[in-house]
Amino acid sequence: MVVKSIAIFALGVLATATAAQACDRHIYNHSAKPWTFRATNSTGNFYFTKGLFACKTPKNGPCTIPAHTNVAIQYTTTAGVSNGTIFITDWRGQTRSFDYRGLASNCPSISHNGNTGAVAVNDPADGDLNAWANDWASGMKAAPPRHR
Repeated sequence: MVVKSIAIFALGVLATATAAQACDRHIYNHSAKPWTFRATNSTGNFYFTKGLFACKTPKNGPCTIPAHTNVAIQYTTTAGVSNGTIFITDWRGQTRSFDYRGLASNCPSISHNGNTGAVAVNDPADGDLNAWANDWASGMKAAPPRHR
């Protein structure tokens, strides 16, 4: 009986350690223009889960978010890790990319150094994206909004 209980416990721990976990976040497009998002991943995936419209490619994109629209996104993990790169393209075709990494117990944090310009990353929370200007060029003319 003890051996059976230990085996069941060990299987439960193994299943928990390897199961894909998810972190729910958002993309906020407060601008007057559309923004396109896509991701490449080494572990886990990036899903466009809910919005006023359906993304044609919900797993890793690309997904174009219309002006003044919010979309729910989800970072999933593989073996408890979420790791990849988000590519963000403005309506003029200019693209910038940001790496992200997180563990199952925390939502991924998007890596950056200082002001990210027209799309604030980790705003208002880790893993969120907040497009506040119409394009990358106009995003350098004014400071992004502070939500914290």
